[in-house]
Amino acid sequence: METIRLQNPFDIKKITLTIAVIELFYLLLLIKSTTLSILFMLLICGSFVLYVVPEFGFAIPFTINILLYYLFDFIQVPISMPAFRSYLLIFFASIMIYHIKSNKEKDFEMNHFFWVAILIGFILMAGIPYSANKYYGAKKFVFYFIVNIPMLYAAYLLKDNKKSMEKLIASILFIGIVMAIISFFTAQSNIFFKFVRFRLSESIGPLYIGRSLGLSIVAALYFFARFKRIAPKIIFGIAIIILFMPIIWSGSRGPTLGVMLSILLFYYLQPSQSRGKKIFFTALFFLAGIYYLFHSSTQVAARMATPIGAEASAAFRVLAWIQAVHQFIGSPLLGIGTGSFYLETTFIPLVYPHNLLLELACENGIFGLAIIIYFLYLATNQGRKNIHLYAKKKEHVQLQLSIAALTFFFFSLWNSMFSGDIYANAIVWWPAGLIWALQKKESPLQEAK
Repeated sequence: METIRLQNPFDIKKITLTIAVIELFYLLLLIKSTTLSILFMLLICGSFVLYVVPEFGFAIPFTINILLYYLFDFIQVPISMPAFRSYLLIFFASIMIYHIKSNKEKDFEMNHFFWVAILIGFILMAGIPYSANKYYGAKKFVFYFIVNIPMLYAAYLLKDNKKSMEKLIASILFIGIVMAIISFFTAQSNIFFKFVRFRLSESIGPLYIGRSLGLSIVAALYFFARFKRIAPKIIFGIAIIILFMPIIWSGSRGPTLGVMLSILLFYYLQPSQSRGKKIFFTALFFLAGIYYLFHSSTQVAARMATPIGAEASAAFRVLAWIQAVHQFIGSPLLGIGTGSFYLETTFIPLVYPHNLLLELACENGIFGLAIIIYFLYLATNQGRKNIHLYAKKKEHVQLQLSIAALTFFFFSLWNSMFSGDIYANAIVWWPAGLIWALQKKESPLQEAK
C-alpha cells in the first residue's frame, strides 16, 4: 500500500525563532521606551493584518485617517506629521501587497476617465506660475498626485473582484464602529460636549468625526441591503444608529445633512422599490427631519436654526463663496492662480473657498471649473449606468455595490461643497474610482436585446 505524505509548508523552527526574536526586541524596546515598544507591536500586528486583508489598508485613508490621528494624539513621536507619514506607508504597502497577492495580472487602463483626473492635476500646475502663494499652490499640485490619484488607482485595483470590494466596505464599517465606541467612552468622561461641539481628540474635530462616521454609515447601509435575512438587517440597523450619535454630538451640519440625504438616496436608488414607496418614504423622511430640527436641542439643530446671523463659521463660508465668485468673474479665463485664494477673518484666515467647484473656478478659471464638473459628471453618469446594468442582469451583490459606490460619492461630494481644499477632499476621488471599477460593458448582443 502506497503511503501518502503530507508536506508541511511551515517550518516550525524558523517560525519559533522569528517569534522569539520579535519578543526579545519588544522587551528591549519596552525597557528603553514604552511608546517605542507599543509602536513596534503595532507595526508587527499591522503588517500581518495588511498581508491578510490589504483592503484594510485602503480603508484607512478612505476614512480620512481617523484611526491614525487618534493613535498619534496619545502616542507622541519625534517626527512631524506622523499620521500622514504612516498613512503613506500603510496605503502604498497595501497597494504593493494587493498586487503581489493578485492571482491574475491587472492591466491598468489609461482610459478617458483617468486622463480627466490627470488633467485636473496639470491645470493645478498651470496655475502655479501666476499664483500669489506659490508654496501653497505647489503643495496642492504635489499632494493631488500623492493623495487623490493613488486613491483613484487603489479603487480601480478592485475591478472584477466583488469580494475585495466587500472587504473594503467591511473595513470602513469596522473602523467607524471602533471610533464610535471610543466616542461613547470619551463622551462619558466629558460632560462639556453637551454644551459645546464634541471632538474626539486634539486632532479629530467635529468635521473629521462627521465625515468619517458618515462614510461608515453608508458602508452599514450596504450590508443592510446586501443581506435579505432579518437578523443581519437588525444588526446593521443598530450599527447605523450607533454611528450616527457621535455625528449629532459633533454639531456638524454638513455631514449630518449629508448622512440624511445619503440614506434617502440609497433607498431611492433601489430598483426593487416602487415609485409610490419612494415618494412615501421621502415625504416621511422629510417630515421626520423637520420634526428633529424643531424639537431637538442638539448642537446641529441649534446651529441650523441660526445658519448665518449668529454662527460665525457659516457666515465666513458664505463670504468666502461670494469672494470666490467675484474673483472668478474678475478673471474668468485663467483664474487668480492655484493657491491664491485668501480671506481675512476674525479668527483664522481662509486660504480656500470651502467649496470644491468654486476653488477650481476662482483659482483656475473656466478651464478648472469645466474639467472638475466634467469629472464629476463622468462619475455620476457611470454610477447611474452601473446600477441600471446590474439591475437588468439581476446581479444583487454588484447592484448593491454600485448603489453604495454612488452613495459614497454623493456623501463625499456633498461635504466637499462646504469644507476642505482639493487634496483634503480626496475622498471624492476614491468612490469615483470604485464606480469606475464597477463599470462593465455589455456585449453587442446584450445591448441589442
